[in-house]
Amino acid sequence: MDGEPLVLGNPQDATHDDPLRQGSLRFRSRRGVRGAERLLIEALPAKAPGRLLCGFDTEGAVALAAARLWATEAQVVWWHLDAYVAHKVRRTLAHNEVAADVRCAPDLPGAPVPGAPAPAGDEPPFDLVALPFPRGQEAQLGRELLEEAHAVLKPGGRLLAATEDRRGEWLNRVIRDVFGNSTLAHDGKRQGLCFGAKRTKAKAEVRDHRHHITATLRGRELKLEARPGTFGYSHLDAGTRALADGVEVRPGDAVLDIGCGYGALGLAVAAEVPRVVLVDSNARAVALAARNAATNNAGNAQALLRADLEDLGEPAFDLVVTNPPYYSNWRIARAFVGTAASLLRPGGRLWLVAKAAEQHAELLDERFREVRTIATPSGHGLVSGVLRS
Repeated sequence: MDGEPLVLGNPQDATHDDPLRQGSLRFRSRRGVRGAERLLIEALPAKAPGRLLCGFDTEGAVALAAARLWATEAQVVWWHLDAYVAHKVRRTLAHNEVAADVRCAPDLPGAPVPGAPAPAGDEPPFDLVALPFPRGQEAQLGRELLEEAHAVLKPGGRLLAATEDRRGEWLNRVIRDVFGNSTLAHDGKRQGLCFGAKRTKAKAEVRDHRHHITATLRGRELKLEARPGTFGYSHLDAGTRALADGVEVRPGDAVLDIGCGYGALGLAVAAEVPRVVLVDSNARAVALAARNAATNNAGNAQALLRADLEDLGEPAFDLVVTNPPYYSNWRIARAFVGTAASLLRPGGRLWLVAKAAEQHAELLDERFREVRTIATPSGHGLVSGVLRS
């Protein structure tokens, strides 16, 4: 497909043309190549590196550009924390007939991370790491990714890191702290900046960015480990706490926690029921949920990574609990409610927590009866319903 536009997202929606690298690459998409990825593409070297690690974007634009620029001269590895995003990028790569190694994992491939299992010994280091750091990204996660990038590069390997922040002060400062050097790789003017750095240090340090939370939920103390990139990283979310303490649980319930994060909600009820399944699309969250289950002796809890709540089996649950995210224009909340309805046994119950409780209650009306909302002191509302027969 050389010479043809690289298509991002749904081809039927791709009406916007984007020429990059002085017209040698063309993208077709719905809204254009995003700012940080655009900067990275412009900064990619003309000569192919041996191994490129890119990713942490939502469309795979840098992987597509690299594969088109270098053909088979470089091995391209694309990475993300989120299985849903990884699934989308796999489809995009396949549509463009581009070969890349797509990874979904808690950390960059080969990164030694405190508290996590040692990386596989057969993961070669990278010659180039290219990652976006968009405005609004969690600073602690950004720093951790830069430390991991430094660790997975071979000596003399290079980093490209792009931001839509026109001044780029934070990113430049952290790169200098981690790598000991930083240069301007591409000036996108109003679009932002791309910095470059070289691994010159023999020793690479990935600091311990874990946060340890002790919380008493339903009269039971839980010890929870959280990390940047997971919801409620620095403290237990008030909505999660409200639902954990307010949900009505029956002794024989099989419980499903949708969007479990690091597992607080499902583990709060685990001691009262025979079975709990914790599911999330965030690989880091699922790894933490599994570790937290072991720490809290919840041998009846199972943590599963799923891109879009697929392959959870036949209706086998009596209770679904969830604290759905508020973004994505209600898409995720609707998906959670629909999945709950498809996996609950007759008479099964759904409990969720939200600040916009009345609007969430409307999502339950079609599939659930006895829908009610309960106000909580935190300002959140608990919404519950019983599956219609």
